[in-house]
Amino acid sequence: MIQDDEINLPLLSVVNTLKTVETAPVAKRIARGLFKLFLALILFLGFTPWQQNVRGFGRVVAYTPAERQQIISAQVEGRISRWLVREGSQVKQGDTLAELLDNDPEFLQRLESEQKAALAKQEATDNRVNTFREQLRMAELARPQAISAAQSRVAMANERRKAADQSLQAAKAAKQTATLNLNRQQQLRSKGLASQRTLELSQLEMAQRNAEVERAQASLVAAKSEVDALTSDWQKLAADASASVEKTRADLNKAIEDQNSVRADILKLQTAWRGNEPRRLLLPGMGLYYVC
Repeated sequence: MIQDDEINLPLLSVVNTLKTVETAPVAKRIARGLFKLFLALILFLGFTPWQQNVRGFGRVVAYTPAERQQIISAQVEGRISRWLVREGSQVKQGDTLAELLDNDPEFLQRLESEQKAALAKQEATDNRVNTFREQLRMAELARPQAISAAQSRVAMANERRKAADQSLQAAKAAKQTATLNLNRQQQLRSKGLASQRTLELSQLEMAQRNAEVERAQASLVAAKSEVDALTSDWQKLAADASASVEKTRADLNKAIEDQNSVRADILKLQTAWRGNEPRRLLLPGMGLYYVC
C-alpha cells in the first residue's frame, strides 16, 4: 500500500527546483515599468476633465436656422415671367423674388372658358332644381285633393246605388200588390161580381208595375256599374298621383345630384384657376439673394 508521503515527494522536489530559478533582472524592470505606467494612466484619466476649454481671440458667428443659406422653390411647375430682385440684393422676409406662369400660355384661357360653361350649366341645373321642387310641392298638394274628390264621387255613387236598390224594392212591393189585385179582380170577374173595366184597369196597373220593376233593376245595375267605375278611377287616380309625386321626387333628386356635380366641377376649376394664376416666390426670412 502506497503512503501519502511517497506521493508528495516528487511535487516538493519540483517546487524546490523552481525556487532556485531566479527571474532575469531586465524582465523585472520591464514589468515594474509597465505596472507604474498603467497606474499613472489611470490617475491621469481620473483627474483629466472631459470638456476642454480653449481660450482665444476673434469673432464666432452662429447662424440661426432661418438665417442660414436656404433653397427657394415653387410648389408647382412653371416658368419665371419676371424677376423682382437682383443677385446680391438685400431682402427681408415676405419680399417677392419672382413671378411664375404656367408652362401652357393658353391654359388659363381654357380654364376661363370651362368655368363660364360650368357656370351656365350650374344656372340651368339650379333652374331645374327649383322647377322640380315647385312641381313636387304642387303634386303633393294636389294629390290629397284629387283623392278626396274621387272618394266623394264614389260615396255619391254609393248613395245613388242605395236609392236605386230602395226604388227596386218599392217597385217589387207595388208589383206584388198589383198581382194580388189582378188575381182578385179575375176571380170576381169570373163570378160576375166585377166589371170588365175594373179587370182591365187591374191588368194595366200590373203592366205598369212590371215596367217600374224593370226600370228600377236597370237603375240599380247602372248605379252598381257607376260605383265600380268610380272606385276604379279613385284607385287609379291615387296610384297615378303617388307615381307622379315619386317621379317628380326622383327627378328632383337627379337634378340635385347634377347640381352638386356641377358645383364640384366649378370648385375644381376655381382651384385650378387660383393655382395657375401668376405666382409669387416669397422669401421666408431676411438675408442676401444669390442665384445658384
